[in-house]
Amino acid sequence: MTVVIYKRSNNWASTIQDIIENTEINAFKSISLGRAAIAQAITNGFLADNVVASTYALELFRSDLPSELPLNYTKPYESYFTTEIDTPLVDPPRPPGNQEKLYSGYFSVNITTIAQLNASTENMSRSTILDNVMRALAIGKPSIQAIYAGFTDFGFRRYPYVFDDSRRTGTFCNVSFAPAELQQKVGFIPACRAWYQKALTSASAAGVVDVLGPAQFSPPFISAITKRVATTTSQALFTQAGLKGVIAIELEMDSLNSALTQTSVLRNGYMFMVDLNGTLIV
Repeated sequence: MTVVIYKRSNNWASTIQDIIENTEINAFKSISLGRAAIAQAITNGFLADNVVASTYALELFRSDLPSELPLNYTKPYESYFTTEIDTPLVDPPRPPGNQEKLYSGYFSVNITTIAQLNASTENMSRSTILDNVMRALAIGKPSIQAIYAGFTDFGFRRYPYVFDDSRRTGTFCNVSFAPAELQQKVGFIPACRAWYQKALTSASAAGVVDVLGPAQFSPPFISAITKRVATTTSQALFTQAGLKGVIAIELEMDSLNSALTQTSVLRNGYMFMVDLNGTLIV
C-alpha cells in the first residue's frame, strides 16, 4: 500500500477554478471569433452584391448611345407598374400569369395615367435593363428579398415585382430624415427612405463625383413583405450630370442568425448580435 501525504494549500481550489474559467473563456473567444468571421464574410458578400448592381447601373446611365449600353437598349423590358393608375383607377399592365417574380416593378408619383406610362422616361426605360442583373443576383440567394433602384426624378424600380397600391396613397415622407421640401407629400418617394438618405449622406461626406458612393448598411427593420428582421445595403451613383439615384438590396437577417446560432457555446451559452446603438439584431 502506498500512502501519499500532501499539504493542502489555502488557495488550491481557487487556482483550479481559475484554470477552468480561463479555459472556458479562451474556448468562448475562439468560438466568438469564428462566428464573427462567418458573419463578416456574409456581410461582405451582401456589400459585394450591392457593388455589382450599382456598377452595372452606373455604366448603364453613363452610356450615351444604344450601341454603348451593356445590353440591347433598343429592346428593354416592359415597365410593369406597381399600383392602380388613370381616372377612373384601373390595374396597369402586369407581368403575365404567375411570372411576377421574373420581372421588376416600376412606380413614380409623377405618373398618373396610362398615357404617361406609355410615354416612358429615360430612367424608366434604361432601368428596365437592370432586370437582368437584379435577377442574376437574387437567384439562389434566399437572403436577398428585394433589389431597389430609386431615382432623383422620384422613379422607383423594385425586383421582384410586387403590386402595392399603398405606394400611390401612402404618406412615406413624414419622417425626420426626409428633405424638408418633401415633407407631407403623398405617395412613395425614394428620397424619403432611410436607405436612400444614408447612401446620399455617405457619398456627400466622401465628396463623390461621377462615381459610386460608399456602400452603407441601414439600421435593422421589420420587412413590410416578410415581417422578419431585415437590413439594406445601399449605394449612391453619380454621373457627370450629378446624382442619378441609389441602388439598394434588402436582406433578411436569417443567414446571419443561422451563422451565429448553428452550434451552442460551451454547455449552455449562445451568441447574439447588437448594432452600435445596442439594438438586438439576431
